[in-house]
Amino acid sequence: MESIPTPGVYKNRKINANYELKNGKGNLWDASQVSVIIQNEVYIGIFIGRKLSMVRPWERKRNEESEYVKIERHHESIVAEELFREAQKAIKVRKKREMYKKEENPSPLKGKVKCGCCGYGMSLKRTVKRQYYYCRMGSGCGSYLKIGLEPLEKWFGGYCKSWRRHTMKKRKRTRAKDTDIISGFQDERAKADSGNTGGTL
Repeated sequence: MESIPTPGVYKNRKINANYELKNGKGNLWDASQVSVIIQNEVYIGIFIGRKLSMVRPWERKRNEESEYVKIERHHESIVAEELFREAQKAIKVRKKREMYKKEENPSPLKGKVKCGCCGYGMSLKRTVKRQYYYCRMGSGCGSYLKIGLEPLEKWFGGYCKSWRRHTMKKRKRTRAKDTDIISGFQDERAKADSGNTGGTL
């Protein structure tokens, strides 16, 4: 699929949309993009409107699917409807299987590790010998980056402890500074009150 532009690249080329890409290479496909395309009814000739509603002039919200406006046979389809419906059934079956599939000892970093070369999320792979994160873009990224799960979690734990110590020290310094300011204010107030009392008949 290297020669086929991703939706973001296509929009930038055709309608000058200034669509923000995750990386400089631009034309990298991932599973989420393919999944969205497979489930898009536009490809079977259905126009879908009112996906968004304006809350304020600068803010929009996504509507529920029941609020969409759909017009069938709006344009020529490029995918047979029967094939499209079969694909939707297969997706639903797969989602049900994933719901019942529970992972033992899930990593707290899962879904948060990004490849430093392409910017896409890294996937966690567990084998008998080792566990590691790897760049799921493969040849599209070209880095074939792999990071061991154990050393990564160890480094992250150390970083969190260091950050916590730094934050606690900063809070103590701030509290001490606030205490000094309050004490100074109270001293000045006491002096002012003392002076006023001395001058009263």
